[in-house]
Order: sequence, then structure tokens, then C-alpha cells
Amino acid sequence: DDQPPSPRALSEFDTTSESPPSSPSSAEIVEDDSGDTPISARSTLQLVTVLRKVPFRLAFFVFGVFVIVEALRVAKWTAMIARAFSVVIGIQSAPGNIVMAVFLVGFLSAICCNILNNQPVAILFTTILREDSFLVAEKSRHGAALALILGSNLGANITLVGALAGIMWASMLKNRGIKVTYWEFAECGLTVMPVVLCVACSVLSAELCI
Repeated sequence: DDQPPSPRALSEFDTTSESPPSSPSSAEIVEDDSGDTPISARSTLQLVTVLRKVPFRLAFFVFGVFVIVEALRVAKWTAMIARAFSVVIGIQSAPGNIVMAVFLVGFLSAICCNILNNQPVAILFTTILREDSFLVAEKSRHGAALALILGSNLGANITLVGALAGIMWASMLKNRGIKVTYWEFAECGLTVMPVVLCVACSVLSAELCI
């Protein structure tokens, strides 16, 4: 009779005897592709590097400007400005009043952006347009609000002071040895942005008057 194969012989032909590949350990998962620096440590180093490059000195400038805006509101200057806007725009709902509201708020907010920065100006003009003394027709009020969006965004590109992003951009370039002066930036901004703002206000006025 044939003898059954021995256990040793079976083990030589057993294809399932090989152990499956071991899963990576937690230490291997934490390490990046290079196998040198853990991801958590690398993220911390990147965060520290970013924080070192942030121009925190600009925070004092922005904070001071917001204080000025709030002081104008407390001193009732925003109510006085709103009353003056009402006189210039008029209380009628005629197309001329709507166009006046759009161009007045659009260009005035754009100019103020380059004095106070666009974020405080947006808050300042929003406060003015919400004053009870701002007595204009509903379409004129709506047009003034939309024109503020145009002025505070497009006007911020006229000079470096117009937006906080412009100040940070110039500061970062300076740290890398690239100098962009206020007048170099303003020369480009004054060439392009007034035309863009005028076209945008014209389109907005046409849409509101139709």
C-alpha cells in the first residue's frame, strides 16, 4: 500500500505557509516619504516659519484705523455725513438720483480706501448708509450699497494703503530684497482703476435704472 506523505513533505508544498506582509507600524505611518521627519513635526516647523513671516506690525495700524471709524460713529459724524449724502442724492426715485447715489458712494469710498484702508472704509460707509438720517429712495439706497462694494474692492487697488493685502505684499517683497515704492504702485493703480470703477458704476446704474 502507498504510504501517506509525511508532514514535512506537505510543508514543502504548502503555498499558504508564507506569512502575509506585515502592516506598517504607527511610527512608519507618522513618518513622511523621506523617513526622516515626522509629519507632525514638519507641520509645526512650517507653522513657525509662516508665523515668522507674518507682518504683525500691520495689526496695530489696522486696529488704530478701526478705532478712528468707531470714534466717528460715536461722535455722530456718520449721521452728519449721511444727511449730507441725502442732500446731494435727493429723495426722488428718478434715474438721475440713482446714478448720483452710485457714483457718489462708489468713487468716494474708493478714495477713502486709500486713506483709511478698505476694510474700515467698508464698515464706515455701511454705518453711514444705515443711519436714520440717510433719507433717499429705496433704489438709490440699494444702488449706494452695491456701489460701496465696487468702491471698497476696486478702490483698494489704487495704492498700497488701499488694502491690507497690498501692505502685506509689499512687506513680503521687501523682506526678499524686492522694493516696490508707494508711487510706483500708485502710478499703475491710478492709470487703470478709475477707468474700471467708472465702467462698473455705469453698468450698475444702467441696471438699476432699467
